[in-house]
Formats: sequence, C-alpha cells, structure tokens
Amino acid sequence: DLDFMLFRLLPDGELDKDFNYDGTVTTAVGSFDDEVLAMALQGDGKIIAVGYCDSGVNHDFAMVRYNVDGSVDTSFGVDGKVITAVGNRDDEITDVAVQPDGRILIVGASKGTTGRVIAAARYLPNGKLDTTFAGSNDFALHVVGLDAQPESIALQGEDIIIGGTFIDSKKNGLMLLGLDADG
Repeated sequence: DLDFMLFRLLPDGELDKDFNYDGTVTTAVGSFDDEVLAMALQGDGKIIAVGYCDSGVNHDFAMVRYNVDGSVDTSFGVDGKVITAVGNRDDEITDVAVQPDGRILIVGASKGTTGRVIAAARYLPNGKLDTTFAGSNDFALHVVGLDAQPESIALQGEDIIIGGTFIDSKKNGLMLLGLDADG
C-alpha cells in the first residue's frame, strides 16, 4: 500500500544524507493507502505533511509532523500523526499553512452524497483540533456549487483565503473563499 514519503535534496539535486540517513523518509499513517498532497515548513524547521489515509472504508484527513532531521516528531498528535474523519465518506487535506503563532490551518474536501464540500480546520501546535475555530463545529464547511475542490490556503493578515475550483450546472469555475480568522 502507499505511504507518506518525503525526500530532501541538496542545492545540487543530490539526496541530503542528513535527512533520515539517506535523504528519504516513508511513514505508514493508516493500515491502507496514505498519500501526501501538500507540505508546510514551520518556523522551527519542522515539516508538516498532509493528505489522507485510507481506513479501508473511506479516506480521512491525515497529518504527520517531521523533525528537521526527517524523524517523525512523536510529540505531535499520537506518535507524530493526526487522523481526523470529517464526514462518513472520503475526506482529503489538499493544502496547509502555518500561522505565525504555530497553529496549523488546513483545507480539504469532504465528499457528501452529491459532491464535495470545502472543509477548513485549525490545529494547535501539538496536533489537537482547535475547538475555537468555526464555533463549536471544529470545521468550517462550505458548499460552493454542486462539487468543490479546494487547492490552496493562504493567510492575508489574520484572514484566510481558500482557492480552488467548482462545478455548478455542468460548468467549471474558479473560486476564492474568504474566511475570518476564526473560520
């Protein structure tokens, strides 16, 4: 099955042997397929890798934090990993951003009965879900058209900007979604 895999290159394109001894690191997140879809670098050099893990029934949000040397940061989440189910179908994180205070913003898609909705959340620096984001729901869920695919998340001051695509009445379109700092 697929696992999270990262590699670090030196400026000349060679693998950096100081990164997990051979320049690569592979991490099984779940019991089935896992895939990295985006990464972010924290101010302290630690790496946040996000995507999904397959539970055997559906995909769930998945996040792993790595130390500068490529080892899994076991102080994050549960043994360095965070797995979050948003809905009862496929959920995938498509992008991640680290706020100046160390909190981690993610955006992804959660598949519903007729299409995907945009799901945004914020995690604390220790990997726990930030319950102050999006009220008591923990996730900011937004429907854009019949089916939406968020591709990027960015900070504009304290505000959050999400970009991606959507389908509505058999037309494809680009979308930008703005959220307040609290989701």
